[in-house]
Amino acid sequence: MALNIYWTRCASVKFDSIIEYLEQNWGEQSTRKFVGEVYALLDLLSIYPEVGPLQHEGRNIRGIVIVKQVTLFYKIENKNIVLLNFFGNPQHPKKKF
Repeated sequence: MALNIYWTRCASVKFDSIIEYLEQNWGEQSTRKFVGEVYALLDLLSIYPEVGPLQHEGRNIRGIVIVKQVTLFYKIENKNIVLLNFFGNPQHPKKKF
């Protein structure tokens, strides 16, 4: 059974800013490719939610690299996957969660 996926406001805002950056700097084709990779990953997560390794065990936060520049952080809560943040890997590590 596939789990439901919920976006936090932080994840939604960050995703939108990544899309905007890609459109302005890399063009429509790169943007479509990234969006396709994100939604393919979300489909995979809904079926195999534990595919991402634990990043913060105490808070049950998992992370998975979408592309080498962006990692998605999420939590599994009951029968839901909660998307927490899209993190630009070049950023400072303390800003992850």
